[in-house]
Amino acid sequence: MPTVSLTENLAVPATGQVAFVPVRHNNKIWAVCMEGDGTIAIVNLTDKTVAGITETQDPDYWSGVWESRLIDWKQITGSTVTMRCVHIRTNTVVIDRVEADLSALEATRTEESTLDFTWLTDPAPITHGVVIPPRLHIAPEGGSSPIVHYIDLETGSDVSWDTGFGSYFARASHKYVVKSDDIYMLFGKHLAGDVHRYLKLFSQQLVELESSGGGSPRPQIGGVSWFYNDLLFPATSGGVEGADNDIFIYDDEFTKLGTIDLAGLTGWSVNDAFYGFNIYAKKTGGGYYMLLSIVNNVESLYRLYHVELNSTFGVVASTLLFEKNWGFASGNMNPDYTDWCNVPVIDVNAKKIYVFGSHPSGETARGFIAEIDISDVWGNIAELNKAMWHLGAVAKIPTVLTLQVTPL
Repeated sequence: MPTVSLTENLAVPATGQVAFVPVRHNNKIWAVCMEGDGTIAIVNLTDKTVAGITETQDPDYWSGVWESRLIDWKQITGSTVTMRCVHIRTNTVVIDRVEADLSALEATRTEESTLDFTWLTDPAPITHGVVIPPRLHIAPEGGSSPIVHYIDLETGSDVSWDTGFGSYFARASHKYVVKSDDIYMLFGKHLAGDVHRYLKLFSQQLVELESSGGGSPRPQIGGVSWFYNDLLFPATSGGVEGADNDIFIYDDEFTKLGTIDLAGLTGWSVNDAFYGFNIYAKKTGGGYYMLLSIVNNVESLYRLYHVELNSTFGVVASTLLFEKNWGFASGNMNPDYTDWCNVPVIDVNAKKIYVFGSHPSGETARGFIAEIDISDVWGNIAELNKAMWHLGAVAKIPTVLTLQVTPL
């Protein structure tokens, strides 16, 4: 079964709710992250080190808002990684250009442009908003406002509409599909026990589905799974003390394909997958493999599981990789407050998956890196999830020839 090597208490946190790009450089795996305050973290996932660059911090950053969003990135050239990101400050959306030098462990942040909006007085446009690359930002107002904005990051155009949620704000998600008539997106309302919904973005039409538990529907939790003939959208609820929740799996027509029973897996009466999960592979012969992070209440005991599912998403087997009294921990597994880039990194060469982020340590945050060895199940994988980061061979793998000579 899969095993894990866990490194904790890294001096600089590298949270999973931020814009990041992983690369292979000098035969090592790296990730360049931009925090919501504009600071940069360069994470060496191979050597388990984090370099923090604070000189890039936005002096006007929104205190307590650590989320950012990835727009685009360049392939690595030499030792340099370049990416465009979004962060916010009061009344302003900032489009950033980040350049990081992996060899020198240095980085710069340049504000390419800023967009000013008087209504931006709550962090929800970034925390509960998502970016659809390369230029559309879906931005709920937050607070007690039901208004959602569609911002064009190139022109600054702002189209807003009222969801009809009354005093409950909206939650957008990275779980969307483009069809001939519209963009369809899994959507949520900030109300405990409420149903999931999907939104037809441009028609501004909402369709109710069903509730997955006593938490509030949080459509950002859990990653999209994109396979050759399947597009899977998971939906779960969370963030409410004492509430038990399950995971629903929908297809791209928002037809429910199955339910993952979290209580049956963990043995807990309260289950909250707030910190994310990803179905990372389809198995030969049917079924799936998944990584699941889960707590037994809001900000409580944390577990990371490797889970084997059948073709209807019933649990076949599970392996507890580790358990920690971390409380609030966040990694790159599509926890709440994230969008499309916050997914695990698969090293195809080494048959490993990297999950990294931050966990509390006393009054401060510290970084962690989990290196998960999936070589034991690699032979049973028919297809990897294309909606995750894959790092393949850095060079051609040589063929070893054996020559046998028979004397005449």
